[in-house]
Amino acid sequence: VWMVAVLVLPAAVFGALAAVTSQLGASRSQAVRWAAAALGLAYAVRVLATASEATWLTWTTPLGWVDQVAPLTEQRPLPLVIGVAATAALAVLAVVLSSRRDCGAGLLGQRPAGPSRVRTLGGPTGLAARLVRPSAVGWVVGLAALGAMFGLVAPTASEALAGAQLDLGVGGVDGIPQAASTQDRAAAFLGGGFLFVTLLVSLAGAAQAAAAREAEASGRLETLLAAPVSRLHWLISRVAVTTVLLLVAGVSAGLAAWLGALVAGERLAVDDLVAAGVNTVPASLVVLGVGILALGARPRWTGAIAYGYVAGAFLLELVGGLFDVAQPLLPLSVFHHVPLVPAADADPWGWAGLVAVAAVAVALGALALHRRDVTAE
Repeated sequence: VWMVAVLVLPAAVFGALAAVTSQLGASRSQAVRWAAAALGLAYAVRVLATASEATWLTWTTPLGWVDQVAPLTEQRPLPLVIGVAATAALAVLAVVLSSRRDCGAGLLGQRPAGPSRVRTLGGPTGLAARLVRPSAVGWVVGLAALGAMFGLVAPTASEALAGAQLDLGVGGVDGIPQAASTQDRAAAFLGGGFLFVTLLVSLAGAAQAAAAREAEASGRLETLLAAPVSRLHWLISRVAVTTVLLLVAGVSAGLAAWLGALVAGERLAVDDLVAAGVNTVPASLVVLGVGILALGARPRWTGAIAYGYVAGAFLLELVGGLFDVAQPLLPLSVFHHVPLVPAADADPWGWAGLVAVAAVAVALGALALHRRDVTAE
């Protein structure tokens, strides 16, 4: 029961925080960006608290309250009380703010629109790049910050892993021998960390598939297709722009991790960490392919299928090996086929296989989209 309580606590706090940002922001994307920034800041504080051994910092973030509860040992109730109080206060604040804004508007509003810039709007590719740009900046900056934090923490983690026998369970990394160098231990830590980077890059792929469905549901796609633009041209443009976004986001995380480790005094090979960044992309392309297939076959379920596959695949990878009944299902998880680079060697053939699966899924989704009617909400 205590473990369930600490799992639910951060979700409740950040859910209430998102209710507040939804009253402040003038659009859904604006509210999501602010809530995501708060979550990222809370995570950064949590990482710094671990790296610096400043336990008092854990009291400043909901993600640190989980540690303070110590559900399996001491079972302290005070952090839970603080979490419940914070959730209630944020929920009340959201209700109060909702009564002070107009329907469909936010309290802080949006910046006035600037002069129209239409140079990039000569075709579907330019339009896709224009639409993806705001979220792309957020994903790239956020993942680079996460990679930098992993790099900064790597030397401390290397010391903590000295002599530890850990089974990382993915990509052929069976353990960390006691004679391993500090670089090997730092690479082992970063390999596990980049599995979570892969999760986030995959979520970016799912988000872009859901955004493609939103364009159709809102009626914007129908207006666009009234011009001399084919469905296939529109879809391939979005997939191409999203692929570039995922690649830039992954490589940015790898380069930022290398720079963070260098600042912290750990010299790692830059090509290994660039490979770690590239290693996150094929899995995210498979998720994008699943989303595009859903867009073509079951458009109203696009977001649920794309996000649901990411969540189910990651959960299966984390706990599937613990249960005999789930082990035959592990190959269905795209994360099961991701080696823990830089702890393990990169697998270009494995990358090619995942990209091929993604290409087949996109092709099937494009075929299904071509054969059905455009359906708005």
